[in-house]
Amino acid sequence: DRTGVKFGENILSFRAISNDGRNSVDRVHYTTKLKEMVCENIEKYVHKDEQLPILLGRIHSRGAKTFLLTNSEYWYTDKLMAYLLTIDNVNNNPKRDWKSDFSYIVVDAQKSSFFAAGTT
Repeated sequence: DRTGVKFGENILSFRAISNDGRNSVDRVHYTTKLKEMVCENIEKYVHKDEQLPILLGRIHSRGAKTFLLTNSEYWYTDKLMAYLLTIDNVNNNPKRDWKSDFSYIVVDAQKSSFFAAGTT
């Protein structure tokens, strides 16, 4: 069938399957439980690339404007970005805060609402 899959005697439409998946993802992200679990074991869930803070530092040091735009709350953004971008004593430089690599930082951006609202 081109509109769904048969499961026992029932036919599950692709639309219903998609809606269930989307609703599940939305429900998990609505609460802070998933984010709290990630923060509790950040090394397990977030891949850290030692070159990333170096790259961002070079971009910013050459005068380019950089920005971070995220739907996440500040507490979660701060935890992840600090893990990913904070460098301790590189080339005898003092520890650098991750926020120094960005010209602009926007959290709780509600990007999907912005794009869904249109331009009126």
